[in-house]
Amino acid sequence: MEEALVLAKFASEVTIVHRRDGFRASKIMQDRVLDHPKIKVKWNTQVEEVLGDNKVEGVKFIGGETMPVDGVFVAIGHSPATNVFADKIDLDNRGFVKKKKRGEILNEKGEITGYKYNMMTSAEGVFVAGDVHDLHYKQAITAAAYGCEAALEIEKWLEEN
Repeated sequence: MEEALVLAKFASEVTIVHRRDGFRASKIMQDRVLDHPKIKVKWNTQVEEVLGDNKVEGVKFIGGETMPVDGVFVAIGHSPATNVFADKIDLDNRGFVKKKKRGEILNEKGEITGYKYNMMTSAEGVFVAGDVHDLHYKQAITAAAYGCEAALEIEKWLEEN
C-alpha cells in the first residue's frame, strides 16, 4: 500500500496487481489506496511475464491477458526471506535477523560509548545488511546504506581477526 501511494506521486497511473480478492493491510491503508484517483487494482491476478526488449513495455498475466505499462515495481509482502538461516543465526519473532552489539566500548567512567561490529549477527564473523534486519525502513536506499555500514564493520573485523 505504501509503495503504491509513493509511486502515485510520480506516475500518471498505478495499477496494483494482487493475487487475491482482498488486501491484508490495515483498513486505513486500504482506504487510502482504494480511494486514490490514480491507483487501480487488478484482483485475483498474477504477472507471468514482463514484456519488452530494451525497456519495459507491458506485462502478461497468467491466463494470457496483456497490459501496456512503462514500468514494474515488485513488492511482495513484508516478511523477510530468512528461514534458511533460522538454525544458524538469531532471528526475531517476525523472522528479521537480529543484530548483536558486540564488544562494548567503555570510557574512563565505565559508560558505553559505542560498539564494535554493529552489524554482526549472533554468529561470529557473519554480518547483516538490508531489509532482512530492518523492520521499519525497508527501501533500497536504506538497504544500500546498511550494506555500506556492514562492509565497513566487516573490514574492521577482518583486520582485527
